[in-house]
Amino acid sequence: MQEFKGYLRCELTDQQKVELKGQSLSWEEASNTLTELLEADYRVTLKYDTSNSCFQALMSSTLSENEAAGWTLAARGSEPLKALKQLFYKHYVMLSEQWGQGMRLGLEDIDD
Repeated sequence: MQEFKGYLRCELTDQQKVELKGQSLSWEEASNTLTELLEADYRVTLKYDTSNSCFQALMSSTLSENEAAGWTLAARGSEPLKALKQLFYKHYVMLSEQWGQGMRLGLEDIDD
């Protein structure tokens, strides 16, 4: 098990939010994608976030040789399927399955 390093910085732009909202995802498609990710040694967690009153989907690699080992990709949605849809969009579309390319890994800034 990898040591937790932090959350991957990967926020949707306004344009990406519109694009994502226009896409559909069925439970069958979500199941197929989850199977693919789990078979590729990713860990996926889906839970309700009581602090923000939404569902949260989290993904991390279980392989130590993965460039993003220890980092977590997070997504939120008003429904479980919407949280998964955003997670898949971030992983496949925004990051092209390469979490380190072009992205700044690290904890979100908390100061301005």
